[in-house]
Amino acid sequence: MNNFRHGLAGGGFYFLDEEDPEQYDNLLNALMQEHNADTATELILIEKMAKSHWLAQRAIKFQTLTQSGDNPYETIDEVSKWARYQNTHERNFERGLNQLLKLREHKTKEQIGFESLKAREAEQIRKEAEEIRKVEKHQATVERIHASTERLKQTPKRQQTVKAEPELTPLQPEIASEPVAQPAPEEKMAA
Repeated sequence: MNNFRHGLAGGGFYFLDEEDPEQYDNLLNALMQEHNADTATELILIEKMAKSHWLAQRAIKFQTLTQSGDNPYETIDEVSKWARYQNTHERNFERGLNQLLKLREHKTKEQIGFESLKAREAEQIRKEAEEIRKVEKHQATVERIHASTERLKQTPKRQQTVKAEPELTPLQPEIASEPVAQPAPEEKMAA
C-alpha cells in the first residue's frame, strides 16, 4: 500500500472516500475560532494543525481497523506503521501549536515593548521641552541683566549715584549761628 491510498505519508492532503470534508471544515473552523488568526502566518499554522490532527485521527482509525482485521487498504500484522504515522502527525500538530503560541508571545512582547518605548519617548520629549524652557528662561534673565547693565553704563556717574543712593534732606530748619537780638523791656513799652 502506498501513501496515495491512505494519505498519511505525503503527496498532498486529500480526503478518503469514507471521510466527510464537512467534519474537517468544522475542525478547521473550531481551531480558527479558538486561536483567532490575525495574520496569514497564523492562518497557515492553524491549517497545518487541523491537517495534522485530521491525519493523526486517520492513522488511529487505521490502527484500529488493522488490529481488528478490517483494514480495506492493507492487511498487515504490525500496527507500528500506523502508530508511526500517528506520532508523526501528532508531533506536527504540537509543532504548529508551539509555533503559533511563540508567534503570539512575540507579538505581545513587541506590543508591550512598543508601548513602553512610546512612554519612554514621551518622557524624553517632556524632559527636552522642560530643558528648553529652562534655557529660554535663563536666556531671558541674562538679556534683562545685560540690558540693565547697558542702561547704567549710558547714564552719567552723578545720576548713577543719585539713583543708587538718594540724598537725605534734614527735616529740621537750620539754626542760625548768631543770636537774634531781643528788644529791651523799655523799648517794648514805648512802643
